[in-house]
Formats: sequence, C-alpha cells, structure tokens
Amino acid sequence: MSLGKQGIEKLKLLKNSARDFLGNNLEILCEMISDNPMDAFELEFLLYGKYKVLLEYEISTFALKLWTGEGFEYLDNHSKEKMIYLFDSMKSENILHNFKVLDDVLKSL
Repeated sequence: MSLGKQGIEKLKLLKNSARDFLGNNLEILCEMISDNPMDAFELEFLLYGKYKVLLEYEISTFALKLWTGEGFEYLDNHSKEKMIYLFDSMKSENILHNFKVLDDVLKSL
C-alpha cells in the first residue's frame, strides 16, 4: 500500500523536522509504510550512533518510542516532560517539542 498526498506530506514534514532538530546525530535506518487503508507509517532511526528510536504516524498523529533492549517503549515512560499526542502532535511547535523531549531523554541516559 502507498501513502496518499497527506501521508506523503506528513512523512516529509516529520523527516525534515527530525533532521533540522537533530542534525548529523540522526541516521534513518528504515521507513515502513503500513498496509492499512489509511495513511500510516513508521520510521526507525538511530540517534547519537547508539539509540534506536521508532516514530509511529497514523491519521495525523505521531508518537516516539525508545528501544529498551526488549522492545520499543513510549518515550513518556522515560521522561518527566510531557509528550504531546493526538492531533496536536502534528503542530510544528509540538513536533519540535517532542523531538526536544527525545533529545533530553537520550542525553540523560
């Protein structure tokens, strides 16, 4: 299945936002497009050469998960800072906020 126009735009937005915020510390490992009839995808990436992160997008929302060695866990399980979810997650300032929370968590490990 392929992404619709909105899904393609959101994929570009999230990838560009991640690259802009995280710069050379980001390596995209895998891009997986869902077989769902709606726009959905996952991006798996490596940060600082050692932390695996999964970005999940579905129906105009996204979430970040951190690899723990046994599986991916939602980032808010590892942070005191609040992650922004649901439709608000795709607002530009909230995308940057969520990447900042991710960066702060990784720097504290």
